[in-house]
Amino acid sequence: MLRINFLRGQVRNLASASSSSGNATAAGPFYAIKDQVDQYIYARSLPRKWKPVVYREKNADLLTSLDAVDNDGRPIVPRKYPGIPSKTKFARFIDDLLLPEELNAVKETISKMDKYAVDFFAPSVINSLLYKSAEFGTFGRDLTFVYNLQNYRSENVFGPRNIEAIILLRAIQAEQYQITDLNWVYRKLRHVFKHNQRAEKETLLIYASNLALLRQIELNRKSSSQSFSEKEQAILAKKIDKVVEALNKKIEDPVYKFNTEEELKDAAKNFDRWQHAYSILKLLQRNLDESQVEVGKKILPFLEHVEKLQEAAKIDESLLARLEKIKFRAEAEEGEEKPNSAEEADQAENPSSADKA
Repeated sequence: MLRINFLRGQVRNLASASSSSGNATAAGPFYAIKDQVDQYIYARSLPRKWKPVVYREKNADLLTSLDAVDNDGRPIVPRKYPGIPSKTKFARFIDDLLLPEELNAVKETISKMDKYAVDFFAPSVINSLLYKSAEFGTFGRDLTFVYNLQNYRSENVFGPRNIEAIILLRAIQAEQYQITDLNWVYRKLRHVFKHNQRAEKETLLIYASNLALLRQIELNRKSSSQSFSEKEQAILAKKIDKVVEALNKKIEDPVYKFNTEEELKDAAKNFDRWQHAYSILKLLQRNLDESQVEVGKKILPFLEHVEKLQEAAKIDESLLARLEKIKFRAEAEEGEEKPNSAEEADQAENPSSADKA
């Protein structure tokens, strides 16, 4: 941790020297929220009988005399109870990481959280981890890390908001690599829905992100010199039509209710609040064609609203803009289930399937 703090200080000093603001952030205060999260997880890891001894000052001498050790073999010493940390602050901490080593340290924290403090998991924390891993070029590896968490199968921990983020990243990746193979979509998404099939019925943003991804595949095919059989084209068209139909049933006009006048009073906060939905729907808007005009009409007022908030808050860059700067690295296909044919992919367990027969 000392090395990371030193590197963080070096990186931030360089950034400060090249900026006009000159406001460098010290590594120590930056890590305050992570330290609190680590201390909270430690408190949750202790057996109940130890907590009064560890966190009550009057028991300090008793604890010292016991010569006890914790789960990692370290001496159990008197501590001050850290209180319950803010999940939002921890997610923003991850958003602001500068070094891959820092993300590795966060993963160690999340592994312990998975074991001792499942209640602290939040979709925003997982999504921040995934977005940052994509930025550092470790998305495939770190997505596998998330899949291997012992509570991954719990839809209370890993749910729709995370699925939406993964599909969003895959859509951006598909554009970057000009993916035309529908089997690639099957491989990249099959595991996402394996233990979260209920999510399909709960969120329009899963349909929206899935449509953005499928339309990206279609756009890539149109610009490709590769030829595709009528059967391959028909399967993709059928999947797109199915998702459009489902989305039209799910989506309202407008897609979200908002009060622009009220939200402009705290434009920065409300802009941040809408970033997840805006990123998905903005990407979808760009990928729609003339046959999906009704979807476009329904999402346009919301997109314009968020853009007004961004302008009022004088925020230069949206989440989507940051994600689209990511340069995805080629990934090994480890752990992916590959179908034998496009027809088999069409029957995959994901929301874009034609029929789950």
